[in-house]
Amino acid sequence: LIVAEAVPLSVQDVTISDGRAEEGSGQSLGGGLRCVADAEVHLQDMVFANNHAFDGGGIYASERCQL
Repeated sequence: LIVAEAVPLSVQDVTISDGRAEEGSGQSLGGGLRCVADAEVHLQDMVFANNHAFDGGGIYASERCQL
């Protein structure tokens, strides 16, 4: 799941599993969730399982992301 807009997103009671962000693909950050730019994400009762990435296997949040 990639969130890159400055619009608030709320996610509740969801499992994100078996995601892969492969190194060298240009998409190597955040195997489960990648939050970039000025995105605002609210998570409640979430499960991140068995996600893989070069950086941020379950979740990758850039410094401007509100998580």
